[in-house]
Amino acid sequence: MKGWKFHYKTLGHRLENSFRKYRAYLKPHCYKQYRSVPVQIEFGTSLVSVIDLGKTEIITDSGRYFHGLVKGLLDSGHSVYVVKKLWVVGELYKKRFSKVLLDSGDVQFIDSKMLTENAGQVDYLWYDVECKQNISGKCKSAVKLRISGRPLDDELWMPYQVHPDISLLPTQDKNTLDKTRGVGVFFIGNVEPSYESDFVKSHQVMSRIQVLEALLDTFPNIIKYGEFDGIDDGNKQFKNGVLVPQYDAKSKKSEGRIPSDKYIDLLSGMDFVICTPGTSMPFAHNVIEAMSQGCIPILEYAHYFSPQLEDGLNCLSFSDKKSLKLADLVIPSTYSKKVVARI
Repeated sequence: MKGWKFHYKTLGHRLENSFRKYRAYLKPHCYKQYRSVPVQIEFGTSLVSVIDLGKTEIITDSGRYFHGLVKGLLDSGHSVYVVKKLWVVGELYKKRFSKVLLDSGDVQFIDSKMLTENAGQVDYLWYDVECKQNISGKCKSAVKLRISGRPLDDELWMPYQVHPDISLLPTQDKNTLDKTRGVGVFFIGNVEPSYESDFVKSHQVMSRIQVLEALLDTFPNIIKYGEFDGIDDGNKQFKNGVLVPQYDAKSKKSEGRIPSDKYIDLLSGMDFVICTPGTSMPFAHNVIEAMSQGCIPILEYAHYFSPQLEDGLNCLSFSDKKSLKLADLVIPSTYSKKVVARI
């Protein structure tokens, strides 16, 4: 029955995505917006990246995937162009994070004809469907994107990147990253019933709720926080403690909060971060954000990285509730035995 439940939800997810894709055709204002968007007639002189979308996945979740891909390209000096389609324009302007990029003027639209006739000028084509007339073979480099499911050899599997809001915060310099850290093990992220996801479980990993409940069952003296904004010299137990948000098992909701403007700075003061799944795949924003600040992740999907993370070298890996409870995995006094290199 569990398998049927999963497939039923997957079918519902596909139907929902289909509705998102075609609803633009039902709304008059989408046509007006589509006609008002200018189309570039030639590419710039810098590296050219073209995004050609045939599915809605990369624009879901307020446009976070799209934001992560485009911001990374812009930060790397690429000029970014999107193939103009009615539903693509409608969805991009509808979603919070993708709209920010479009309003900035850093992303341009082109039509399919321009892509076909000038494919040889495209340095990178990013696409999620089979390209018509084999456009991908005419570009200098073509990358097929995959959002849902599992990584495949012939596709670039896109996990979450740094959260769009967090990506705007100042980064920490090397001196900050090398400072003495004051927090031992930190469970990061909100918890609510939606995190008990069958889709996540289909990856054979524990859900965020399962991990949190396993920690609470294992450590009766675990430290629970409501709003965490740092520690001082009077909180030395944090160094050898396991910190988790306050949690209501009945409602399956947590009440822990970290001020967004202090988030990056707080990460740079943590030794280990328990990086649990999001709602739609093992990767959530937390693992990328934690590793970027020199934290060592405790996680169940080290094999999803490329190259893979190595247990005891640059991560602590577990495979189920039993291994999560092992003393040499989470008891602070044994850290020195387990990890020999920081990220």
